[in-house]
Amino acid sequence: MNTLINHTKLFNPYVCIDPSMSYDEMIFLKATKKMVTEKDFTGISSNLGITNSVQEGMELKTILTDTTMDTENMCAIFETDKFIRTENQKGCSMTVNIMPMTHTISFL
Repeated sequence: MNTLINHTKLFNPYVCIDPSMSYDEMIFLKATKKMVTEKDFTGISSNLGITNSVQEGMELKTILTDTTMDTENMCAIFETDKFIRTENQKGCSMTVNIMPMTHTISFL
């Protein structure tokens, strides 16, 4: 996400896998919102991957209204996606994929 926002013409398409948008009191989320409204993203596409790290069976509407640390980053990523889709007037297209969280650990 950092490269997409700060080095827009470096790659295309971009893959943003579970970015830490809530880090440091959401400073990067705020910076991303600012840059999306200022920069030209014409022709740039990205794929935003979100790890489903919440309790099994928790519904999206519950996640989006939850205020605990367990859902903070997921909510920030969804907020990023929503902002880019609704406020971006300069061309960035974004596809979102929610990836299942696996609890399997394998040792090689």
